[in-house]
Amino acid sequence: MKTEQHTQLSKIPKGNYEGYLWNASQQKPEIFEGTEEINVIDKVEEIHKNSDEKLVPIIIEGLLYDREHKRSIHIIYTHRYMITVYELENGDEFEEQEYMPHNRLKEENVKSIKMARVWAEKQEEEMPTLTLIAHIFRGFNFKK
Repeated sequence: MKTEQHTQLSKIPKGNYEGYLWNASQQKPEIFEGTEEINVIDKVEEIHKNSDEKLVPIIIEGLLYDREHKRSIHIIYTHRYMITVYELENGDEFEEQEYMPHNRLKEENVKSIKMARVWAEKQEEEMPTLTLIAHIFRGFNFKK
């Protein structure tokens, strides 16, 4: 698994993302189903254009997953953006988990959130063990 850390939204590559971005001035997140290419910077500019408030940061949280590239993006804003880009590679060992969504996501037709626990072998006291190295977003299960 490759991992990158960024502090700027402009570093997020375009992709057919499934997931959400949460605008600071909205009560619920904008949901993406992975059917259209998304450029996060274009989304931020669109939000600025359609808003009376010029809030900075505009995106306070986001989870995005691009199935084609096996790329997961985690965005959080505290005092600055903390963006983690995970790219799964062939041979990565992971276990998929499903979790109940936040109430705001339930309202948007999300049945569950898929996350993957990624494991790596680590040598401990002459015995190999699997160690959890990441817990990454892998999309949604939508209500039918």
